[in-house]
Amino acid sequence: MSATFPPLLNERTRLWLLSSAALLALGLLTRRPEVLMVGVLVASSVLIAWLWAGLALARIRYERSLLPDRVYAGDDVTLEIAITNSKPLLVPWLRVEERLSLGLSPAPVQSVRVDTELREQDKQWRMSRTTSLGWYERVRWRYVLGCPSRGYHRIGPVALRSGDPLGLYEREVVIAGECRVTVYPRPLPLPEVVLRRTFPFEGERSARALIADPANVAGARPYSEDDTFRTIHWRATARSSELLSKVVLPLVEPRLVVFLDLATSERAGINADPEPVERAIGAAVTVLLRAREERWGVGLYANGLLPEGHRQVVLSPARGDTAYSALMGVLARLPSFFATMPLSELMRRERRRLPYGAVAVVITSAPTRSLLARVEAYRRSGVSTELLDLSGTAREEARV
Repeated sequence: MSATFPPLLNERTRLWLLSSAALLALGLLTRRPEVLMVGVLVASSVLIAWLWAGLALARIRYERSLLPDRVYAGDDVTLEIAITNSKPLLVPWLRVEERLSLGLSPAPVQSVRVDTELREQDKQWRMSRTTSLGWYERVRWRYVLGCPSRGYHRIGPVALRSGDPLGLYEREVVIAGECRVTVYPRPLPLPEVVLRRTFPFEGERSARALIADPANVAGARPYSEDDTFRTIHWRATARSSELLSKVVLPLVEPRLVVFLDLATSERAGINADPEPVERAIGAAVTVLLRAREERWGVGLYANGLLPEGHRQVVLSPARGDTAYSALMGVLARLPSFFATMPLSELMRRERRRLPYGAVAVVITSAPTRSLLARVEAYRRSGVSTELLDLSGTAREEARV
């Protein structure tokens, strides 16, 4: 930061300068050098304070780091702040005011005074701390921030305020840099029997997904009597002392499509109680994590909009760490208070775009008649579809 000087006259210095002028005039009229000296001293003090305040924030370097930048709800992150004074002038006082999203919870710091203020109108926490810096001095602070709720939370900007030792002038600079932390929703515990029934992870995949691709060799295994001559892995056999067969991947990779219902009633719109939606999002996280363990490609369809760009949540199935990070990031930012349309309508629109051989999992806390009918329509059309009902009323609705 460069030197920027405040206005020379303000409410504090006006009286000082008037007093200096009066002393100078009195010293000249009375020809008393000691009065002149006091007047010059007062004016020099104001001038030095003005220069000091202008240079106080010059060549101040502010750095922050956040570890980790991706956590689950309920975990903590560590915010580290480093401030360096890179000039041969001490900073008598420096007030640092860091701004945090409401989704973060600053933990109290022992042995030092850190002021925290909640400003709901700005939807931010204000975390302030005052220190002093010597010439070429560097200080480091560490804070523990709680992450009680999912979301995409920001830390910053930061306001630095300093001035002169006499307190006559102040100068403030706002640094616009930000740190961001993605807080994933906490997985909802689901019984193992529910997971096994919900989607065929282990040994029950459809025949379409088990068509082997001879060109897609993934490794080798011991030869068995049922293997044909074409399945022998000759290169692996030559490198080992036993006969080995090829391990090939299926022609159609196992894919899972999650339909997430953000509505809490039969009508779409604003949700009065977002808690059932949070449970549904947690169940979706559990399904995604299980699918990742089994190396399935996963897609996500939800009847909601992302905060940035107001785009419909439609993510085709994909595999890999990048794809799963993107899915978890969407679940972290997904609003729980609004549904754009009934989930049955979204399923109708996306039916023809579903990948061949995909398994559909419908997660809802409000199984309406139209949704149950759409699930049955998926099953009749040949799509393996399972309903994960978090309200426990799906069977009752089906009987009516």
